[in-house]
Amino acid sequence: MTRNRWLAPAGLAAAAGLAAGCGAGAPSPGASPAKTPAAASSAPASPASAAALAQQTNHAVITATSVHLSGLAVRGSQRVMLDVGLTRGGDSSGEVQLGSKPVTFVVLQGKAYIKVTRDLVKAMNGTAAACRLFCGKYVVASKSDAKSMIGSLGWSTLLGPAARQDLRGVKLAGSATVNGQQAWVLRTKAGGTVYVAARGTPYPLRITPPGGQGNGHIDFTDWNRVTVSRPPASKVVNASHLGA
Repeated sequence: MTRNRWLAPAGLAAAAGLAAGCGAGAPSPGASPAKTPAAASSAPASPASAAALAQQTNHAVITATSVHLSGLAVRGSQRVMLDVGLTRGGDSSGEVQLGSKPVTFVVLQGKAYIKVTRDLVKAMNGTAAACRLFCGKYVVASKSDAKSMIGSLGWSTLLGPAARQDLRGVKLAGSATVNGQQAWVLRTKAGGTVYVAARGTPYPLRITPPGGQGNGHIDFTDWNRVTVSRPPASKVVNASHLGA
């Protein structure tokens, strides 16, 4: 499977960079307009300080066991769509898309399963007949091929930066609603915005980079509720079946 390098690792680096660059900036257009905590209807008690809330948020990420990420990362002309579940143990599943070529995958216990598509069969010099037989099933990818197709998609690359933010100069910029949840809006000198759950554990709900949602955003859901399952054995095929 050395020929199907049609999703470069650099594409996924943009997603990791999006988390790393969170901080100051205008609230995302996807969230409701920010308002002061005092004006928010049935708003929870305001945090003691922005720095304290940021520290609690970092701790929540550090101690979490799983999460689902979805959204768009943009770096220059490069756009990466993410819809991925991650576990701290290194397992993941979902879909990434760079340009017009989505890749559906499962990574479990260090083994990567890539869903067979027409584009993948074509990249393997396969035939239409091979696609009719195997498209929709999964092929086990080598480590190098998995990296070329889905990049370094893992807990340390996508969640690690979010737990190592510089807290100096962080400011509380009111409240907002993200996907139906009340959130505090945190801004730092880094240039992006972090929306933090205002009720319960202060998990990040959304991160936008400098420039706001026009430069992409990542939503975080299902904290500590994500599980990753291996594709059924009947749905796994050998790479040699796909082409020469």
